[in-house]
Amino acid sequence: MRCLIVDDDLQFTKLVTKWLLDGIPALQDHIDHILYEKALLKRLAVPEPFAYDFVILDIMVRWTDMNDTEAPVAPEESGYFRAGIRCLAAIRSLPNGAEIPIFINSARDRSDIEALMQEARLSFDHVRIFPKDGDFEPLINAVKELSQKIAAKPKQPEKVPR
Repeated sequence: MRCLIVDDDLQFTKLVTKWLLDGIPALQDHIDHILYEKALLKRLAVPEPFAYDFVILDIMVRWTDMNDTEAPVAPEESGYFRAGIRCLAAIRSLPNGAEIPIFINSARDRSDIEALMQEARLSFDHVRIFPKDGDFEPLINAVKELSQKIAAKPKQPEKVPR
């Protein structure tokens, strides 16, 4: 099982990684971190498959580091505050993107996130929203539940060339 965490809060990322590894040791060496929207878009531009079983995404992730002054969209269009929604849209645009579970973990109100997703015409399929309030247990339990579902799936036999 592989996880991608998209969040610019390094303290949160370290804590959630520790909690994930404590609860699901199989994730050891299978958690990647991306700090900014721009880095995710760069990663998605690489021709290799996006092989994550789930993504933990902060809606208020920064679009780039503080040294980069080129905005992805005009700030007057709330460009700085919608990077997480654009990240979600970019993941959903992948060939397998609609099926990747996304765990949104954000300090924003659930209703705000839902409104942003509706405005961007993003599906709520395979999306769960968790408050970023210091209580990681609901998020970790959701990941554990997902890992059990993945483990229970029958393995596809490898095709052997004839």
